[in-house]
Amino acid sequence: MQKILLPIDGTERSLRAVCHVRHLYGKYDVEIVLLSVCPDQESIHSELDRQAFLDEARARFQEPERILEGYHLREMVEFGSVANTILRVIDEEHVSSVIMTKSTKVGNFKHLGGVTSQVLKYARCMVVVVPEMRVDHYEDQPKGLVTLEGRFTPGVDTCLLPAEAGKCVYEFEVVQGMVRISHLAYNPDGGAWNQLPQDFRTPYYKLEEGDRETITFFIAGNFGKKDRVELFNPNYFEKAIVKYRFTHDPEAEEEDQA
Repeated sequence: MQKILLPIDGTERSLRAVCHVRHLYGKYDVEIVLLSVCPDQESIHSELDRQAFLDEARARFQEPERILEGYHLREMVEFGSVANTILRVIDEEHVSSVIMTKSTKVGNFKHLGGVTSQVLKYARCMVVVVPEMRVDHYEDQPKGLVTLEGRFTPGVDTCLLPAEAGKCVYEFEVVQGMVRISHLAYNPDGGAWNQLPQDFRTPYYKLEEGDRETITFFIAGNFGKKDRVELFNPNYFEKAIVKYRFTHDPEAEEEDQA
């Protein structure tokens, strides 16, 4: 079983790395170590300060726990510089790979951040840097043919499908490759759609070439934002092509789906 390290700092972009793990790995394929790093000890002047840092660090695990429900998770809170702590944990825990974003700083989308650069340079394991999401919009199209490029190739790798309040039915046919389908609710803390839906149904589906499947979602709202339904190509280089048809019943009650 692979051991995956996920550094978490509470930002929406670090949660994107969490979602990336969910897209790529099955529940029984990996052990995931969630790491939250607190400031160096010299920044702490009392036991109250230390406890406040610990409480804040542990609170960062709540959303990853929801996203990775059912996975084998272990949580670690450490004190020190972020990059050096990640590198130390990689060695001590015999990590197979660490998954990070380019940077979690606001506005820094094109360049690697200092922590990611240092981990890439010195880590003695595989380092996966999650690329920025490239999204196409099909929300106004009740049917279509969607082409999604690989994660490490130019082009779009994710698309938003139509989603209206009520009962939404999606008919899928995978012409080529593999796709993941996700139904996620709005999270006001990060300003992103990364929470599990409120109807407690399966939020993720995987379809492969040749599959034909009809999936029903009940679309609700959270903090004034409608749930999102996304098609995502988890492959790094292989293209995915999918046909879909969308129908909607705004009057249907959630119980109709049982």
